[in-house]
Amino acid sequence: ELLLQQSTALFQQLVIDSPRIVVYRVGLALALGTLGECQALAGDAEEGKLHMAQAADLLKALTVEFPDQAEFHHRLAGILNNLGNFHSSTESLATYEEAMRHESIAIRLSPTQREHRRWLGKQINNLAAAYSQSEDPGKAESIWRAAIENAARLAELTTASYDDSHQQAHNWLG
Repeated sequence: ELLLQQSTALFQQLVIDSPRIVVYRVGLALALGTLGECQALAGDAEEGKLHMAQAADLLKALTVEFPDQAEFHHRLAGILNNLGNFHSSTESLATYEEAMRHESIAIRLSPTQREHRRWLGKQINNLAAAYSQSEDPGKAESIWRAAIENAARLAELTTASYDDSHQQAHNWLG
């Protein structure tokens, strides 16, 4: 964690010194996101969520400034997905939905990028699980069906088999 804090501090200083250099802002967002996830996993969920939220804010600003950059939408979706993992099930619904919106934008901007579709599958899986916990099985089922559709599109891009989240959707629906 110490190295992540040092990395974050370095990127913060770089952004202060040169705020127009985009790669420094991206580096800061990724460092904050990684630091936050590690803190949350280590048991400091509140501090971790704070850092992940800061990372998400930085990436949201980048998606506004550079709306046609698929990678910024993809990175934002990943941070939001991770943040949703540490929210209550009710809070996580909106976070996962926002992650899916940004991942969908990344897919629209870069339709042959397999990684975006794989991450969308994870986000769909997390959203469906959150809806299952919120006692809305009908909504969860429709989201699982979206996971299957996403898996089919991913299969069109690659000969690889479905990943675990897509297989789980198939198993859940029977």
